Amino acid sequence: MVEPQETSIIAQAKGLLRSYSDKALELEPEWPGQRLRVAMWQVVLAKKVYKEAMAERFDVGRQLSLAEQEFETAHQQLKDGGTGFAAIIGEREDLLGQWNRIGAAWATFKSNHDETNLAALLTELEASLPLFAIQDVESAPSVPYGFYIAYGVLGSLLLICICSAFYVARKAMNKQQQQAVRHQSAV
Repeated sequence: MVEPQETSIIAQAKGLLRSYSDKALELEPEWPGQRLRVAMWQVVLAKKVYKEAMAERFDVGRQLSLAEQEFETAHQQLKDGGTGFAAIIGEREDLLGQWNRIGAAWATFKSNHDETNLAALLTELEASLPLFAIQDVESAPSVPYGFYIAYGVLGSLLLICICSAFYVARKAMNKQQQQAVRHQSAV
């Protein structure tokens, strides 16, 4: 009977993956190991779906839908976040694009479980691993310094113009008053 041996091997592989990623996280806590672990596990799940599809074709398997659901859950967790890791941030367009390519390859594979579609899906999954291993760094909000400088200069110019207008108006009023006083003293 192959099934218990396969389950045991998968459990051992998952345990090793967890062990190695836990050690790496101890050494580098900022490393996105939890997310990478799920991405690496997706590769195993894709192969499991293929195995279940083949078993179902020969009428010896009945877990295809469960395997597909496991893959889809892991895929959604990679985008929306899961236990121990956050969702993909908007600045990571590279990762979002790869996630979408995996989704497209998955849809093709799910509709036709053949080796060609599995190979295409595995190619996309393996291409995603280095991307999922990169720590997300949100860019600092950009301050529109040019905006502040431009409005500061414009405000200063406006203030200078207003002060100049008051100065010119005041000088003109003083001149008129002096002429009025001279005109009255002459009379």
